[in-house]
Amino acid sequence: MSILLVNVGNTNTTIAVSKRRAISVHARQPGGHDRRAMAAVLRRVTRCGSVDDSVLCSVVPSATRLWRQALRARFGREPLIVGPRLRLGFRIDYPNPKTIGADRLANVCAAANERGGGAIIVDTGTATTFNVLTRDMRFIGGAIAPGVAAFSNYLSERTALLPKINPLRGRCPRIGRSTKGALRLGLQAGYRGMLSEIVGALRAVVGAGARVLVTGGFARRARFGREVAVRADPLLTLRGMAWAYELNRAGGVPGGGKRSQRC
Repeated sequence: MSILLVNVGNTNTTIAVSKRRAISVHARQPGGHDRRAMAAVLRRVTRCGSVDDSVLCSVVPSATRLWRQALRARFGREPLIVGPRLRLGFRIDYPNPKTIGADRLANVCAAANERGGGAIIVDTGTATTFNVLTRDMRFIGGAIAPGVAAFSNYLSERTALLPKINPLRGRCPRIGRSTKGALRLGLQAGYRGMLSEIVGALRAVVGAGARVLVTGGFARRARFGREVAVRADPLLTLRGMAWAYELNRAGGVPGGGKRSQRC
């Protein structure tokens, strides 16, 4: 069975297909909330091969409604929407579960079902989120900080002379001998320091031996301090969505809906 995965973030929307949790990414586009663009990408992804059902993970409420309608029209049934009421393979120990971002739940779902408890999952997107999974498989919270692009964008927008740069592109200098070099050093070293300090604070709660998983758009380029060993996993959120499907719709597509979209 192949499942369509739609992960709607604040900056980009990723559309992928999962077959036995093997993920193939078909589209990653800015925004992803335009009806025509949504319809076009759905036609393209489902045109060749079979796609039986869908999972939606969204942190943009207005886009959630649009994608829910589009997926229901395409597959003849409601998509599985990632949220705290689903079976996810861990217990949510959090005062108000409804306020937890769906992407955070998907990340922890993948970590919990693939590697067990005792983890800090860092998602390097528009915001940088840190999620703590205890050894006894409880999600207890974490931290939220600006994404790396937010630092650069804020400086360029709020100052007259500082340019906008991609802080993770290019070598980090030992000392800034130009405006761009100074920015690159400040942003890269500052972001790395922020990551390390927050992980250190969370390890004091969950345990020094907690593994650190990093996902999101900057997963392979994010740098921590030397004392933090990390594992980069850019597809973690998508695999978490696939796990959520297995845990909640393991029986496949029930009667009454379209079983698949085929060429």
